[in-house]
Amino acid sequence: MFRCCTLVCLLVGWLLVPASLLGQAADEDLAVWTALPEQPRHSFREWLLQASYAALDRREEAYETIKTADDLHAWQRERREFFLRSLGTFPERGPLNAQVVGTLEGDGYRVEKIIFESQPRHHVTANLYLPNTKPPYPAVIIPCGHNHDGKAAANHQRGSILFARNGIAALSYDPIGQGERYQAFAPDGQPLTGDGHVTRPKSQRLSSNVFSACQAA
Repeated sequence: MFRCCTLVCLLVGWLLVPASLLGQAADEDLAVWTALPEQPRHSFREWLLQASYAALDRREEAYETIKTADDLHAWQRERREFFLRSLGTFPERGPLNAQVVGTLEGDGYRVEKIIFESQPRHHVTANLYLPNTKPPYPAVIIPCGHNHDGKAAANHQRGSILFARNGIAALSYDPIGQGERYQAFAPDGQPLTGDGHVTRPKSQRLSSNVFSACQAA
């Protein structure tokens, strides 16, 4: 009964409002904020940046305490354990079934185009940059960022060549959705590349969110 009375009062009050006031209200801009101020818009991002900078400062302070080989081995062990706790266990190792499908000769280095299986029947395309000196070599992995060309991007090639010319083997691979590993295609057969970022089918994005895990390689 109370709700009905309240509704009737509101309707009556609305009908008693002069038409001139209604027209004035319709023409008036009642928006509270036409645009968010710059600082509130980025407040969460700024908080994350400050937290990151603080973490980097703590890391640098701890790193400067490394003085001996034992200190270094303890540092490496602690960091590895931390990452494993954060990321979860790695999948079981299986045969890579690596194949060299082509080679390139450069000035002071050579490139082997390879395909391997990071997991059974999960193929990864990569370039292995090798020095023109006698092995064995120290080695690094060159992970690619958000780039349509993947391992073929100019900055990844330059870095890999620099390592190889200085006696270090470098493996640069295509992440999922980049380079030779596109996952989504338009009706005309061209890969979907989005607006500067890697485009994946919605089903893949949803599955990653649901299971809280992404395929790393």
